[in-house]
Formats: sequence, C-alpha cells, structure tokens
Amino acid sequence: MKPVEHKEALRKRLSRFWERVDSKDCTEELACLVSSLESVGRLAVFGGMVRDFAVKGAAYFKSDIDLVLLSDDVDHVNSLLKAYPHTFNKFGGWKIKCGLWVLDLWLLRSTWAFSNKLVLGESFADLIRTTFFNWDAAVFELQSKKVHIDGTYFKDIQSGVLDINLEENPNPLGMFLRALKFMFLYDAKITPNLALYLGRILEEDRNDLFDLYSYESGATRWFNKPMLCAFEKQLFEHIEKTPLIMFSPVAHPDRLL
Repeated sequence: MKPVEHKEALRKRLSRFWERVDSKDCTEELACLVSSLESVGRLAVFGGMVRDFAVKGAAYFKSDIDLVLLSDDVDHVNSLLKAYPHTFNKFGGWKIKCGLWVLDLWLLRSTWAFSNKLVLGESFADLIRTTFFNWDAAVFELQSKKVHIDGTYFKDIQSGVLDINLEENPNPLGMFLRALKFMFLYDAKITPNLALYLGRILEEDRNDLFDLYSYESGATRWFNKPMLCAFEKQLFEHIEKTPLIMFSPVAHPDRLL
C-alpha cells in the first residue's frame, strides 16, 4: 500500500480500524477500555500507529498503541485501570495489557516534551511539535476523527524523507535504533541534520548501543555488531564526503552480514 497523500485518506485508514473495535473481528477488551477512558476525557492516537497507517497501511502496524488523554484526573484513570494489567512507564504514563493489545497511555500535559517545558501546548494539535521524528508528527482524535499534521507531513512520507522534528528527547539511543528501522524497513532517506545526529550518537555511545540493543531486543534480530559496523562505515563516509546530501544505506541489513 502506498503512503497517503492527504488528511482524508489518513482519516479513512484510521477510522476503518477504530470503527471495527466494537465488532467481532477486534477485541472487546480494547473497545471497553477506550469507552471507559472516553468517560474521563477526549482521546487521541499518537505516534507509531498513525505513522504506520500513513506510510504503509494497517497491515504493517505491529507495535503498541499510543493514546493521549485530555484530562488531569490521574485518580480517575488509576481507578479505571484496576481492571487491566498495567504498569507505570518510565516517561510518566501507563503501559496497559488489553486483550491482544499493549497500549501506552499519557495524560496530555504529562507527555514528556510538555512536562519538561520544551513545548508549550494545551491541545492535541500541539502534540505534533513534540515528536523527535517528522514522520511521527501526526495525531488522530478518536471521537471527532480530526487529523492534526504539520504542513510538510504528507510530502515527507511520500518522498521517504526522515528528519528531526524536536531534537531534545529522553531516549537518544532509542531514536538511533528507530532511524535504522525506518531506513531499512521503509527505505527512508535521512536529512543531513539527522545524519549528523546519528553520527554523534555513534561517536559517544557506540558501546552502549550494542550492549542495549543487540540480541536482547526480540524486534531487532538484524541488529548486531557486523551490521552496526557496516552502517557506521557508510554513515561516516557519507558525512565526510557528501555532508549536505540526504543519506540512505546502500544495502539491506540482511546483505550487510
């Protein structure tokens, strides 16, 4: 499936999924949880789900569902979540097991960039300024079905251009790994700015990268020392020779070994 070209196409892809939540081909647990949370405040989908539906379509969505709740009523949310296995994640939200699904839930004002005052915002539309990657800068409101994006969002995903939206983030090693996934799984081309950022991480945290993500992460079977070394060589050659040109690896990781 091709990347979407406009808001209406993205709205339709996401609406089709969420309209099935109440039907037999989706889990009743998810429908029940969403309904309970909507009794507290408006809900929006954020992050990987919106991106994957925009870039590849529903069939390619395999990750957790990120939800943002427009409410400050922590006690009410905690009370509702007693019915579901959950833990608190390290960035101030909840990780919830709900039938076949795993969800990450945040209150809007407690999302990382807002709570650290890197971005000022009071609405779902403001969330698009808080993501590290430009491809993640999209929000879908569940009740109104509104889509919030910035002006170049569809152009960027159609052309495969991956860039930094907000550089400050609590997990730079995670951003490095995700950039590699986008390049290898979605054929993304990264901007000179993002290439330099990845180069700095390799220079400063190469050993930590390998220790954290090789072999221990079930989702990254291809991320290992030979692959990392091959990517590192290509990236630094690119930065040295053509630093103002967009970069993409010359080979898929399966062929780098």
